[in-house]
This record gives sequence, structure tokens and C-alpha cells, in this order.
Amino acid sequence: MSVIVIDGPEKAGKTTIIIALVKEWVWLKKPVIVRHFGPVNPDDRVYSPILEKDATTRDYLAIWDRCWPSEYVYGSLGMPGNVNHRMVNDPWLGEWLHGRAVQACGLRVMVLGPDPKTHVSKRDESDWPVDPSAERDMYYAYAKMFGWFIIDNVHSLMSLDRSVKLIMDKYLSVPLPSALPPYYCGPADARVIFVGEKRSDKPIPGGWLPFTSRMTTFLGRLMEGKAFECGWTNAHDCPPIALRNAKTLIACGKKAQLWIKNYVIRGGGNLSQRVIEIPHPSYLFRYNNEATAKKRVDVEQIIIKLKKEM
Repeated sequence: MSVIVIDGPEKAGKTTIIIALVKEWVWLKKPVIVRHFGPVNPDDRVYSPILEKDATTRDYLAIWDRCWPSEYVYGSLGMPGNVNHRMVNDPWLGEWLHGRAVQACGLRVMVLGPDPKTHVSKRDESDWPVDPSAERDMYYAYAKMFGWFIIDNVHSLMSLDRSVKLIMDKYLSVPLPSALPPYYCGPADARVIFVGEKRSDKPIPGGWLPFTSRMTTFLGRLMEGKAFECGWTNAHDCPPIALRNAKTLIACGKKAQLWIKNYVIRGGGNLSQRVIEIPHPSYLFRYNNEATAKKRVDVEQIIIKLKKEM
């Protein structure tokens, strides 16, 4: 486990919690790096390379103060410096490009803070001039949509101790992954794992994780918010043992199906695992003809059924 990202409204108590978390890790004699983010431009040249460095190390814990949800919230509320960012009109993309990596190696924490009236009383000219109620509501809706760990912190020593304990307990309880990003992303204990054929050498901007080429991203979008309850990897990219506790494996293409059959199941895996084969997204979404249209309908029905089961 190597990354904790913390976001939330102004004066929610994020900085105080981060300071307390650092003290906990110093007491445990663990190296800690704290990264502070304001508006960034563009997101793929800031978050992606730093996250790739932090997510793939065991040498230190990286704590991020603010990140991509703020791009969406403050851009949506019309704050300069955020309004033209990709995350404003497409918050799902932020989690697809960045959040899945943190799921595999750390924790995403949304600190909501106290009620909006208390927020107002503690703000000054250094804070974003936005409606506290709208701000808090948007952060809360974002956290619920994408499965962030929510902390309802209030400004008291007792609440601070409780918040830090909740974060520490949650962080330490997250299963350790058998493979780090970019070889695997999403929850380490995902019950549904998508397996592609290989990582794309032409990802979309900021894409360094599995399923971040333009075509494979379309498959993720079909899963909507449920995409972040799934694991995502590619054949031969991660140890087969990392897939053997999943209930369902989605093989995206013939090569992925053969790899699952020979290395995951026959190689000592769980013979009761369900394997669903679907065409590779490059075939599904690149070509527009009668055959691919029918296949897309079939895959959409599989995805609808899968989401209901999750």
C-alpha cells in the first residue's frame, strides 16, 4: 500500500487530518511524502506521471492533498483555472485514468467536513468563493458514485482522532495486491475482473493503466460507476494467482480467453470461476457494420446483467 488521496470541500479539515496522519507514520517509522495540488493544467501531464511513480513504489507512503475530484467540483462551480478541464464535463474519466491505480495500491478518502453553516464561519479570503452547500453536495455525490471512503469530519480533537483512526484502519484493511499498476488496477479483491489481450501502445492522454486506449475505454464506460468495483488487467501482465479469487472473469478477445483457460484455471485456479468471453473492444467499437452492431447489443446485455449481479 503506497498512496492515500484526500479531497473534499474548503475548511473540511483535510490539512489537519493529513498532518495527523504524517505524525502516525513518523511514529511507525515509515517515510511519508505529502503532495499538494491546486488547479492543474493539463491533468494528464500532472497527475498521471506522479501517480505512476507513487503507485509503483514500496519505499514510502504518498499522501495527496486534493486531486481530480476538485477539478470536477470547482470547474462545475465556475472557478477560473478549472472550467476548461476534461474532468468538468467527464468526472468518470478522472477515476478511469487515476482512481483505479489508487484502488490497487492505496485509499481514496473524501473528507466532507461539518455542515455548510460551519464551513462558512471558518472560511476566509484564501478559500474558493463558492456556495458551501453546493460544494459539499457535489463532493458527496462524487464520492458515492465512484466508491470513495467518506469521512464526516467536524472540527474537534475527538473528531480528528476518530477520523485518523478510521482512515488508518481502512487503509490497513485494504487487501494487498498481487500486482501493482500498470499491470493490474481496481480493487485487489474485485469479484469481477476484465482481462484484455495486451496493454495498448496508443493510450488516450494520461492513460497508463489497462483499458485506456480509446476503444477499450468505451467498454469501461458501459460499466458506468460499477467499473470501479471491477479489476482490470491484461493476459500475461499480472500473475494468474491475482485473478483466482474473482467470481467472474471477462475475457476480452480469444487470446485473453486462452490465457485464462491455460494459466488461471488449469494452472491451479478455481474451476468454479465463471468465464465470459466477449469480443475485443477494438473489434466491437472500431467497425460499424451489421455484425459489430449485433455484437455490441449482445455485450451491452451481458454488461447490464453483470451490473445487476454486482
